[in-house]
Amino acid sequence: GGGGGGDAMDTSADGEKDPRIAEKGKKSYKYFCGVNRLGRRDHMDVLHPLRHGLVQDWDLLERLYDHALVDRLGIQTREHPIVHTEPAYAPREMRGKIAEIFFEKYDTPAFFLIKDPVCSCFAMGRATGVVLDVGGEVTTTSAVVDGYVLQKSVNVSLLAGDRLSSELLAAMKKRKVNVRPRYQVSRLLHSDGTTSSVEREFPNVTSSYRDFAIRQVLDDLKRSCCRVSDSAFDERVTSIPSVEYELPGNPVEIGTERFNVPECLFRPEGMVNLSNVAPEEPLVGVHQMVQKSVLSCDVDMRRDLYSNLVVCGGTSLLNGFTERLDREMSVLAPTQKLKIVASNNPVERSFSVWLGGSILGSLGSFQQTWVSKEEFAEVGRAVIESKCP
Repeated sequence: GGGGGGDAMDTSADGEKDPRIAEKGKKSYKYFCGVNRLGRRDHMDVLHPLRHGLVQDWDLLERLYDHALVDRLGIQTREHPIVHTEPAYAPREMRGKIAEIFFEKYDTPAFFLIKDPVCSCFAMGRATGVVLDVGGEVTTTSAVVDGYVLQKSVNVSLLAGDRLSSELLAAMKKRKVNVRPRYQVSRLLHSDGTTSSVEREFPNVTSSYRDFAIRQVLDDLKRSCCRVSDSAFDERVTSIPSVEYELPGNPVEIGTERFNVPECLFRPEGMVNLSNVAPEEPLVGVHQMVQKSVLSCDVDMRRDLYSNLVVCGGTSLLNGFTERLDREMSVLAPTQKLKIVASNNPVERSFSVWLGGSILGSLGSFQQTWVSKEEFAEVGRAVIESKCP
């Protein structure tokens, strides 16, 4: 199985007959979808339907659709119109294929594709703004004007939450701190009331599941301990109080890493682990991405964009992020009146795209914009390009 777009899927070799078992070679695989099914199992792989927001495995994606629409919501899809969100940089081929799946497999009566930044703007009650979405795999910036994304303003970077987790792991390895997955460590309670940790071995755990489990530990460490410095962080001139974090099996003191790792969002040239950075990848901070998006727009639009800087995505929830962004943007655009629009509710910030899409889909004025099943049958995929800009 795999994790893409916030949900995850696992596969394991299993003799059980299940309608969703897929034949691969001579083995049959059982699929488990959803984060509630991600407990450790022998021989189970974690697979990813999406990579950097784009579909890389259509079969897995359809299994996630089945899980969400049929298993969890229990709906008859032929009775429900569907609003589907997409990255601002989604290619035409992907957009057409998604629409085709919903009209032909799920028999939905009407369908609409809407870009993530537009949804995030609507979630914050805005129709115009520049959107900074700092997610797990990718960070994107884009300008939205009157509910439409300006394609020339879209910037995409892999400098996001997963990259910070890799930095954190590199920092731990440098200190010779062993980061174990939680399933590998048990705590024993002794008769005198003390506890001790015991490491367990699971030889049949796949590397993909082990990596997934370690990433969960790193994500929790990042959320619990890391914060963004008010200004450019320099460990040589700033004394940092360390905090203790309970890694599975060994408590560890987290010192300068607390600030060094998130600093990469604004100063990526300071990254330690450059092994997964492509040579052609531009290393620019998130504030520079925002500035680039705004400057790609007409001069008369820029004031409205600067005064509606919408911040969303789970990685933007790091302590101190919006304050630092405000400071950095004030340096880049000192004559502009800047206003950052960001929800203080972690759920709203993480799922702003979903919230905006649900708001949009329920508006009375939206009902005339659907692509109907009849239109799709008559025109084909081209209708998506004309009606879902």
